[in-house]
Formats: sequence, structure tokens, C-alpha cells
Amino acid sequence: MFKVLNSIKRSQELVHSSLMALNQTRHGVIDQLRQVYGDQHHPLLEETAAAYDNNVNIQIRELVLLLISKITHEYQRDPKAESPLIDHQEIVHKQLILTEIIELIYKTNLLHKSIANHRVGTSRLRPEDWNIHYNNKLAILFGDYYVARAWASLGRLRSIDVNLLMSQGISDFTEGQFIMQTDVQLPVTPIQSLTLKAKDNPIKDWERRHYLMHASLPGHACQSISTVAGLNLFLQEAAFKFGKNFSFCWQILTEMEPFLSNLHSSYSKSSELVIDLKSLPVLLHVQESINKPVEKLFLDSSSNNRGTLNVIELYKSITGGLIIEQIREIKNRYADEALNAIECFTKCNASSALIDILNVIKES
Repeated sequence: MFKVLNSIKRSQELVHSSLMALNQTRHGVIDQLRQVYGDQHHPLLEETAAAYDNNVNIQIRELVLLLISKITHEYQRDPKAESPLIDHQEIVHKQLILTEIIELIYKTNLLHKSIANHRVGTSRLRPEDWNIHYNNKLAILFGDYYVARAWASLGRLRSIDVNLLMSQGISDFTEGQFIMQTDVQLPVTPIQSLTLKAKDNPIKDWERRHYLMHASLPGHACQSISTVAGLNLFLQEAAFKFGKNFSFCWQILTEMEPFLSNLHSSYSKSSELVIDLKSLPVLLHVQESINKPVEKLFLDSSSNNRGTLNVIELYKSITGGLIIEQIREIKNRYADEALNAIECFTKCNASSALIDILNVIKES
């Protein structure tokens, strides 16, 4: 992952001015919320901003959109391009708006995820319950503000095609939220959640869920950026395929990361080994173990934890087997699909940067 992060930093230099413009817009939105709320430093806003700034998964999507935008600018300077004559500055502005919309959607997700359970329906609420209730309301209101701003920005683009594409991406992302709610983190998940049949295809199941959650919105955003630039339908479709397949291979890389690191570094802040039960390494490992005594491999034998998974044993089983190489092959297939899509575009610094990132991902 270290090499991948270095490649990302080098690529960010190509779109430095765009990143600065987005950063100014980001701070402007937060300032507006602070003025409305009347508190300059509410913890919810500060934590969300920090979570976004430290989230490499969101940052890579932002970078991809800016690099795709930069690639489309090559066509505006080419008199042989099929795109119509559109003002270059207007295109750049609209593409930045699209990137901002994606950021707002992801930030809304972070805010709404901060909503916590608390006691309801009781006549007497403890002071801490009132605080949770109050912060939950703020998380909903702040998140809804981001959504409203995103839809207003989308409307100002005045493009039916872009509205349809982005609406589909946002709809899929929203549906993905409900599906991913069932993906409970270990170690508290019962063994029944791992039940698979021999005919089940874990890769298809994984792809279906992560297309909705992680691939559809970036894919449609890339296609929207090429649509705004007036590129032909072939290149618009290539942009969608790139965004989709890049997102798939990046997601697999993040799911592989806990198993590529040492055991200690995979622990959470609460000193628990946390593994996503629906991650591709776990799904494939369980699929291979259908005809094996899974209970002996994964069930915690302690009296207080009967029926729960032995996370350390699961971790060792995956890292000690051939699953990681299988996962790497699947990741590289998605990366190759993304490379094939990006090669449809004019070669330039931005496309070379994306190719470099993909090649580093393939080596990981």
C-alpha cells in the first residue's frame, strides 16, 4: 500500500489547482453550516472533516475524477475531436461541480453513519441520552444539507443526460447502504451468517453488493464528466468502464490489506481484530471450506463465546492459504479492464498517472 500511496501523491501534483479549488469550496460549505448552527467548532463538523481528510478511499475517487477531467481536456484542444465546440472554462467548472457533488454524497454518508442508537420511548432520558439524541438530529440535518446542495448543484449543470447518469449512481449508492447494513463486523457475528451452498458464487455476490456501494457512483461520475466535455458515446462508455473497474480493484486492495499486514497492525483501536465478514478473502475462504469442518476451524471454543467466530484462527487460515493469490488474480483482472478502458483515450500526463496507479495496484 505504501507504493500505491506514493503513486497517488505524485498524481495529485497534476491536478493541484483543481484540488485547491475543491478545498476552498469544502471550507465554504463548512463555514455556512457553522453560521447556521451558530457554533464555530462543533465536534460533529470537525470529526467529519477530519474523517474525510484522512480517508484515502474517498480521496482516490476524487483524484480519479479530476484526472479523467484532465484527460477530456486533451480532446477540447484537438480540432479532430468529435466533441462539439464548448467553452473550455465552462467545461472545467462543470467538471469541478461534478467532483464536488461526489464529495458531498460521501460526506453525507459519513455524517449519517455517525448516528448512534439511544433509548427511545422512555419517560425519563438520561443526560447522555439527550446528548446522543441532539447529535443525531444534527447529523441528519447536516447530512441533508449536503444532499440538498448536491442536488442543487446537479440541477445547475442543466444537462438531462448528466442528471440521469448521476441519479442512477446516487440511487445505487443509496441502495448499497441498506445492503451493507447486514455486513456486521466480526467477532460478534454468529457462524450461521457464513452459511454458503456449493452452487453459490461468492465473487458474483461480492460484485453485486460492491457495484452498488462502491463502483456505480464513481463509474457514472466518470461518464458524466466525459458527457459534459462532449465526448462521443464510445468514450463515454469507456469512462464508465474505467470508473467501475478501477473502483472494484481498489476495493479488493483495501480488503486484502488486513491480510497483507502483520497480525498486530490489523487490530482496531479497541484492541480487537476486526475483519469484514463479507470481504472477498473471507467469502472465498468459506466457499472452499464447505466440505470441511468449519466449526472446528472458526468457532470460538471458550464457554462464553460459543457460536461466535475465532477471528484469529480465521485470519491465520486465510493468510496461510492460497486465497490471497486468488484474490490478487481477481484484483488484477479488474485492473486490466480499467487499463483497457483508459487506453481508449488520448495518451497524456493524466492518463499516464492513472496507468501508473493501476500498475502499482497490480503489483500489491
